[in-house]
Amino acid sequence: MAVRNNFIPDMMNYRMNQQVEIAVTPKTSFKGKVSAVTHDAPGLQTIIMQSTETPGLVLSISKLDIKGEGTTYRGIMISKNHSDLLMLEKDPKTGEYVWNKKDVAHVIPD
Repeated sequence: MAVRNNFIPDMMNYRMNQQVEIAVTPKTSFKGKVSAVTHDAPGLQTIIMQSTETPGLVLSISKLDIKGEGTTYRGIMISKNHSDLLMLEKDPKTGEYVWNKKDVAHVIPD
């Protein structure tokens, strides 16, 4: 699924405890509250939101700036009530970010 234009920059500007509604794809929105904004390492920023509409649904986006290599984004939308998730990944052919559906069993090792 395509990522909505400006989704990533909008997400990275949210503040702790902010109530937001953001379109993650052209047809899908996420309503929630920012539950964490972290800067765990130089060049690493993570924003985590908890859904206010769907209990257990979490959206997390990380921005990693590496000198000489540029900026990379990683994201995940996951629910404790489902066995699949959406992962934000950069398409190797187009260079655009997309949401790819994954089975949790294929992402988390046993």
